[in-house]
Amino acid sequence: MDISILIATASRDSSLEKALEGIAGCRFGGTFEVLVADNAVRSETQQICERFKRRLNVSYVEAPLPGKNHAMNRLLPLARGGLFVFGDDDIIASLDWLQKLYDGAQRHPDVTLFGGRTLPKIGDELSIPDHPMVEKFVNAGNWEKPEGPIENHQVLGTNMMVRREVFDQGLRFNGDVGPKGKDYMMGSETELNQRLFFYGYSAVYLPDAVVWHLVRQEQTEAEWWLKRMQRRGRGSVLLYPVPEIPRFLGAPRFLYKKLLGAWLKMLLYKLKGPWKSYVDYRSDYLFSKGIIQQYRIDFRGERKDP
Repeated sequence: MDISILIATASRDSSLEKALEGIAGCRFGGTFEVLVADNAVRSETQQICERFKRRLNVSYVEAPLPGKNHAMNRLLPLARGGLFVFGDDDIIASLDWLQKLYDGAQRHPDVTLFGGRTLPKIGDELSIPDHPMVEKFVNAGNWEKPEGPIENHQVLGTNMMVRREVFDQGLRFNGDVGPKGKDYMMGSETELNQRLFFYGYSAVYLPDAVVWHLVRQEQTEAEWWLKRMQRRGRGSVLLYPVPEIPRFLGAPRFLYKKLLGAWLKMLLYKLKGPWKSYVDYRSDYLFSKGIIQQYRIDFRGERKDP
């Protein structure tokens, strides 16, 4: 088996069906399989996978332990491909997506981690707020770069490929990170890719390996992205070594000063404007709040090891 495509899903049958439809239309000269981990364990999701079996080598796998990363870890020992391709349940693959990923792996035999290009697919009835933060997040993975080395953290889970050897050696997703309820550490693939960096594995960008990421109505609003900033702050704590500096209640003391400054400016710009500055400082405030929250969780010993 050349490629295993691993997808985690939870009660998003409509987008999953579109994702499988796109994969079924891919032109690929090798062999591939699709493994779908159902984190909600619903018969409706299983039935969708069953309907595609005539067109795809697809397997439905129950993954009842809550959390996207737990679902991914459920799939890893079942995958048979030499290359593991990870995609969200709301992507649409281009016709030659798999071929471009596979060819890129052949051109870079010494590279372990690969990122394809992710383009936003925005409905005609939707529009993106005029703010750099929203535009940046909506276009995440849409890098204007030629094929070549990129930072590991730039590889997103919407369009990501990893050689299976590292998983055979025991690498797993951190079950404490990633979508799981309403309050969690964001950055499941980012945390894994950063560990790969610390282990000495590099990344390459393959811009011709394209998928489209479906942008939902709520994702066109600044408020939706702002609500994610605290979770992003929590996840950022795992990406770098813990600094040896003075702390208060487990968190570096300078963070409280940063939090207070962002909060004051957020209130100021909420009252007087402009709106863009208010969004900027509210983003900083929530991100800092998330960092402090995670440091305090770790200080109390509530987080498990990967």
